[in-house]
Amino acid sequence: MPGQFENSRNWSTTKTLGATVVGRAAYMSADLQMPLQDSDRMDFWVDDISFNQDAQVGHVLAMIGFNESLAFGERDWEYDLIGAREINRLSDVVEAVIAKDSVRFNGATTTGEFAQRELFDKLGMSASVWQGDNFGFSWQSNLRDMARLGLLLVHGGVWDQQRLLDEEWVYRMTHPAFEDANLSYGYLTWVKSTPSTLPEIDPNVGVPPGHCAPPSIWREFPHTLSESTDCNYDDPQACVQTYDVGVFSALGLGGQIIEGHRGLDLVLVARNSGGATLGPWDMIRTALVEHDPGYAGDEAAFCEAYRAADYAPDIITLP
Repeated sequence: MPGQFENSRNWSTTKTLGATVVGRAAYMSADLQMPLQDSDRMDFWVDDISFNQDAQVGHVLAMIGFNESLAFGERDWEYDLIGAREINRLSDVVEAVIAKDSVRFNGATTTGEFAQRELFDKLGMSASVWQGDNFGFSWQSNLRDMARLGLLLVHGGVWDQQRLLDEEWVYRMTHPAFEDANLSYGYLTWVKSTPSTLPEIDPNVGVPPGHCAPPSIWREFPHTLSESTDCNYDDPQACVQTYDVGVFSALGLGGQIIEGHRGLDLVLVARNSGGATLGPWDMIRTALVEHDPGYAGDEAAFCEAYRAADYAPDIITLP
């Protein structure tokens, strides 16, 4: 794997790192009198909000806090590319939380220090560099550190038998946050979706028809801050899934990729793959299916079942 030890910019994969760091602060503050929660108003933690004054932490994590109205059906989604519109304020939120208890938060005073001590050090991400003030694009690392972050998320927030993130937080990162705004975005993380024919829905990074990956769909509706009563696809049956194993991705400029397949216990990482005809999943899938315990080389049948979320060998026990 050429370049696996070389440091480079990860660009917008930083966003998923940022959501993970916010989740770590939320997990560590859970038993405080005032823990960090995604339902908190942003102005509870920080001053001088330049976007919607009623925005909650979850709205900012989903990149919809800028809307004039945060009511269901009135929210647009626009990518906060460099973080300056709203998501960089999450760094201020983290610093307000860790300021409450220096001992609890390992003596960290900045988001960057907190990320280093509570994420990079614990996961062995020794090549990672991130100051923590820019959630848009400022993380640098090698491929192995990217894979470590992906593995933490695929395993629901557990690393080396130690829980670092609440499993529910990881779930919210890797499922659509607001179905009326974007079916392909969770908390600073892209999720696979089935393109809708509804004109008001822009899936942005949806799964092409026939693509071999299950969409990410919530287990229940409504959920969290979303008031949606279904998954917002044309066919109501599309909301039904046998296994909740939708694929998620952190994506950065030029083809920086961290892709997680929870149903396969699989993390794929790539560097500078922009413009490639095939992504990492397309390149390795034939070899993977060749050794699959259920389909043993029948890639068409594997993809049909996997795409429908009817097959998840890392979760089910095969006969």
